[in-house]
Amino acid sequence: MENPATAGFWLSPQQRLVWSLQQQGYAYRASCLVLIEGAVSADDMGRFMGRLVARHEILRTVYRHQAGMKFPFQVVLESVNPAFEAVDLSALSQSEQCGQLEKFLLDEQVQSVGPEAGPVLTAKFATLGNNRSALVLGVPAMSVDRGSLQVLVRDLEQFARGLLTKHAEEPLRYIQFAQWQNDLPPSPLHLGRVRPLRENESRHRIEIRQAQFSRSDQLCRAIRHIRAHRKRRQL
Repeated sequence: MENPATAGFWLSPQQRLVWSLQQQGYAYRASCLVLIEGAVSADDMGRFMGRLVARHEILRTVYRHQAGMKFPFQVVLESVNPAFEAVDLSALSQSEQCGQLEKFLLDEQVQSVGPEAGPVLTAKFATLGNNRSALVLGVPAMSVDRGSLQVLVRDLEQFARGLLTKHAEEPLRYIQFAQWQNDLPPSPLHLGRVRPLRENESRHRIEIRQAQFSRSDQLCRAIRHIRAHRKRRQL
């Protein structure tokens, strides 16, 4: 469900760059695979995703054109639901689970467009076994970068551990950051190619009790092995 907002704000210089790259087909959706150890149900995660969207305006921001304008305005919606889906993979073998998670992740690594309407954030939650699950997040390139994905994952972890409450400090509004950027004197922008996250940047492991992150998880290694095997078959 999407509740409209009427105010439009200028894009930041970084967003104008990404928008131009999107029009050329060079910008890709940001995505990541989060591996979770701890008692988190699909209902829990669905609530956490709703809180995440409510907390971060950029996950409720869409981009709309006006006639005669080269770039769209960014419009912050009052409320919008994330696209959330839960699947149960617990009956599958580990290799089959890896294959499914690989597919979910690759489905998100496509060319980025808009968004002109919600939902902005997409999430697929997979139950893997007893106190083990995975989450695939996908967000348009206009909305986040690698650092922003890390912030979103950190907030989800804090939600799961009960450490981020409604009294927590609110994050900086991106429209304020964009205005600050637009007020700065002009400076050259680095015109780097926008691309999906590298393999070692797109996977995290959350242990709910200890909140430890690691990229050496056995399931991660199995997924990388499957990806390498598929690439060799395509050569």
